[in-house]
Amino acid sequence: HVLQLLAAFPPVLLQHLRSGRGRGSGKQREALKGLLSESDVDRIWASRHRPMCVLRMISAIVRSAFTDIPKLARRFGDTDPRGTKFSPFEISIIKAEVGRTVDSSERNIAALVSSVSAAERIVKTAIPKSYSKHTSRFLSVWLFSLPLV
Repeated sequence: HVLQLLAAFPPVLLQHLRSGRGRGSGKQREALKGLLSESDVDRIWASRHRPMCVLRMISAIVRSAFTDIPKLARRFGDTDPRGTKFSPFEISIIKAEVGRTVDSSERNIAALVSSVSAAERIVKTAIPKSYSKHTSRFLSVWLFSLPLV
């Protein structure tokens, strides 16, 4: 499920940056339905900030995967492949590995959040009028001089 959400994140972010919050076409919604379940698409589509909604969903899945003790016990079990019980030292190693995985996942999600905010800052920054005037004059001179070459 996390991989499906990660696959849906770039088009959701692109749509958000291009059209602003709360907008989107039916085609974009149908494309998301090809990646995600109907309930996930509805949840994302109803959100005011769709990229952050996707990241919150990923974060919730990661948190629940590593804080659900019965699920972790089933995943790791209490015995090694030979059938002997884990020692307290081995249990502490497993807990440290789980903690490291959670920290790494949270850092990656935080990096995605900072990427979203940086992209929004770039899109919302206005281009100074002097830059646009200079660029249009340069392009006009360049285009008019092309037939002379």
